[in-house]
Amino acid sequence: MQATSSGSPFGFIRLDDPVQAMDDYHAEAFLSTMVPHLIDSCGKQVIILSHVGAAPISTGHMAQP
Repeated sequence: MQATSSGSPFGFIRLDDPVQAMDDYHAEAFLSTMVPHLIDSCGKQVIILSHVGAAPISTGHMAQP
């Protein structure tokens, strides 16, 4: 079953270090495109795990601690 399908029992998607091999430009493009899509179109909470200290995130959907 796809995590984004309406039949999925999970209200969240966890991305484990999705940008580790990307440069800043591609990391920002991925995060600023995929995260809003998963939130707005799929209705999912998105949890991003990363070892990168300052991930380049510039989307209004995300809160950083």
